[in-house]
Amino acid sequence: MPIAPALSPVPKAAATFESLEGVFLKSRSGWCRVARRRCFRSTRVAAYIGLAMCFAATPVRGQTSAPAEAQRVIAPAVQITNLGWDDNVFRVGEGGDPVGDFTATVSPSILASIPWSRMQFNGTGQLDFNYFQRFAAIRSIDSDSRANVAIALGRLTPHAGGSLTNARHHRNFEIDFPVRRLDRSWDAGVDVNVSAKTSIGVMVRRSRVDYTGDTVYLESDLASVLGDTSTVSGVSVRYALTPLTTIGAEFEQDHEHLPNAPERNAHGVQLTSSVEFRPLALVSGEARIGVRSRTFNDRNAAPFQGMVTRVDLSYTLLGRTRLTLRSQRDLSYSYRAGERDYLQTGTEGVVTHRLGTAWDIGGNVGRFKLLYGLADRSARAERVLLYGVDVGRTMLRSRVGFQVARQTRSSDFSAGREYEEMRLSSSVTYRF
Repeated sequence: MPIAPALSPVPKAAATFESLEGVFLKSRSGWCRVARRRCFRSTRVAAYIGLAMCFAATPVRGQTSAPAEAQRVIAPAVQITNLGWDDNVFRVGEGGDPVGDFTATVSPSILASIPWSRMQFNGTGQLDFNYFQRFAAIRSIDSDSRANVAIALGRLTPHAGGSLTNARHHRNFEIDFPVRRLDRSWDAGVDVNVSAKTSIGVMVRRSRVDYTGDTVYLESDLASVLGDTSTVSGVSVRYALTPLTTIGAEFEQDHEHLPNAPERNAHGVQLTSSVEFRPLALVSGEARIGVRSRTFNDRNAAPFQGMVTRVDLSYTLLGRTRLTLRSQRDLSYSYRAGERDYLQTGTEGVVTHRLGTAWDIGGNVGRFKLLYGLADRSARAERVLLYGVDVGRTMLRSRVGFQVARQTRSSDFSAGREYEEMRLSSSVTYRF
């Protein structure tokens, strides 16, 4: 169960998708109340922690086996998710007359990993057909795709990739209504093996975010305040501590350009350390921690400087119980014209236990905070709590599951921003 608003057709198809849709947006307002906060600015602490992760990391016991050679993999699958009842489709409070609906999402997908001579191609693609029984206006076809290719040329490995997401129902914790968002990005770089265990890389990445259709949400035009072109360049160092454990450090410089809201243009730098465990390791996943600085071109806006983190680690206990921890702390642009950005922090834990060879049961719980007014001594915040239970049975290449999930939000801005949502659903996954 991913965090967010957690894991495409070409852009000209967006008009076809939008012809299926209509949008009903509702404005809400209210008095704000201010809560005190402590302003975190200790970048030295983050730097010390990051250096400790890089240079004091020790191999996890049992992580010494070398990974297998790359093999050709083409894995198609079909999923049916969210098949059931959502009692608050638009995530509104009691005063906003919450309404429910029967929903379903059908998602064909494919994952490919193809080695050929000195080249390695990796790609993923997924389509989501989102169905609502009562609210035909928000039915949609969403797509998400990513591909990259790398070429091994002795010590040099140039690589390039791109992604395209055209989605309406990839909602985050701040924007509740399904508004179509188009994300496009490409990246390129070169990795240099300076020794058997150490590599140095340089890269550049450029991305563009656009909102299309009726983009007015709570009196803010998302196309204007969130339409962004981002350019990131950086350098990284990676060291293979064991065949299954890699540590590293990255330095990135970014520039944000919002043509319709130039007061939001910004630039910044980020220094991050990381430790990565490959899937065959006892502990798998990645943990990143660092410091980030952002300065707006508008000198009247206070800059941000503080710690950022992203953790996604899993551990399998006794071959039957899988424990997953996800955590994040980072900046995001806000739809609120007067706030510019917010700091999102949160942690989610997931437990999945196998009952015999066919049945499994799992649950998740997470808590997140969206902190606004970072330049003030007192800050306003919104808090999201989510939890759920999943029971499933595996049969040959398929899994059938039943889920109960609940999500709530409290807000310092307005009672109209507070809501409760309950989902009762089932899912079917078939892997070819």
